Amino acid sequence: MTPLPDWFKFQSKDTVNGWIDTDDNKAIVSHAWELWGALTSLTPQELNGQKVPVYETWWDADEVLLPPMQQQPAKAGVRTFKRPVQFRNAEKAARGNVADSSRPPVTLFDNVKYNDDMKNRVQQNKYYDHMVLDGINANWPKGTAIADRKLKDFPDTSVMLKPVYRLVSGKSVTILPYWAGPENSTTPATPGPASWTKKMAVVPPGSGLQLAAVKIRESGEDLPAIPVSDFYNIKLTKEEAAALGPRAQEGDYMLLVGMHVSSREIDNWTWQTFWWSFTKPAIPQSLSKRVPAPFDHYQVAVGYTFMTGRAGKGGKDDPNSLPTICYNPYLEAGFGNDVFVRPGQLGIASNCMSCHRCAAWPGNPPNQQKQNYIASGLIDPGDPTVFPDGTTLFADRTKTDFSWGLADGRP
Repeated sequence: MTPLPDWFKFQSKDTVNGWIDTDDNKAIVSHAWELWGALTSLTPQELNGQKVPVYETWWDADEVLLPPMQQQPAKAGVRTFKRPVQFRNAEKAARGNVADSSRPPVTLFDNVKYNDDMKNRVQQNKYYDHMVLDGINANWPKGTAIADRKLKDFPDTSVMLKPVYRLVSGKSVTILPYWAGPENSTTPATPGPASWTKKMAVVPPGSGLQLAAVKIRESGEDLPAIPVSDFYNIKLTKEEAAALGPRAQEGDYMLLVGMHVSSREIDNWTWQTFWWSFTKPAIPQSLSKRVPAPFDHYQVAVGYTFMTGRAGKGGKDDPNSLPTICYNPYLEAGFGNDVFVRPGQLGIASNCMSCHRCAAWPGNPPNQQKQNYIASGLIDPGDPTVFPDGTTLFADRTKTDFSWGLADGRP
């Protein structure tokens, strides 16, 4: 595992909470870009002839969350892509546990990553062992407050990531939608990627196609031609393509389209999410050299609080203010209220912090329709709520320090 570069420095809780208390959004956004620049710095390490960024050298979810005896031997140069867990949970909620053969083909894949601090904490405490977690949850002393039912905090330098990729052809043009806001969607309240109306023609290298000569018309509109090189991209090996199924071929590309990034610099973790943007964002000038192409093609949103207002100093969110919004269009935008346990909530009004605060062991039983997802708003770690369908927040559970990876368990 390659550590973050020396120029990057984790900030103290006092510093980050100071930004929050003074509403210093400039400092918060700059820190998000610092994290992004550090994570995407290229290393000397190579996979299949390609230099890889720091984050790709980190531990996969299976390497952290599976017991050692269940881990498959790592295959040199082979990446593992999986379907995001929240998509499976969203479909389960939408269909009420009934099998749905009409589900559209998988187009988004993730490759969750953890740094050494998280891996070591999980391994040292055997949090990968469901019997250990069950034992912790069952043996809280009588009278233990719900708020105090929690695993040991991860170290302050812990980082967890959720990179998200989209598959495109390595031989021909692929038409992809791109995010241009909910208004450019056929379903503005639940604008998942399949509903986006703005589209582009993604052109692979070596295809013999010249960008200037690409003329793609759809519904009477000329689509812009975008080279694969405008994304951080991974050229699939034969083995990687085979693992993805018949839709993928050797030489196709995985394009990085988004990434959740969270660091435990404050007790509620810092939350920033990045997604590929058709128009390059404005990166602080002092950091522009830290974020070279193609990583300068990604926009950012930040969520360092539950609520937008502060009730005095010391990290207290004002429950009477508006919820903080911080979502990734590729991951949460398509979620309707059927995904969330609180009524009236939607993915486009969600906040990573609120959702991850709900992570607790054990997860919901198989016969329960919903995961205990809450889109946004202040979450009390001592909340005893049991919803009408039996979904609970923290009653009879143990909080997993904002880690859905631990809460979900591994198959």
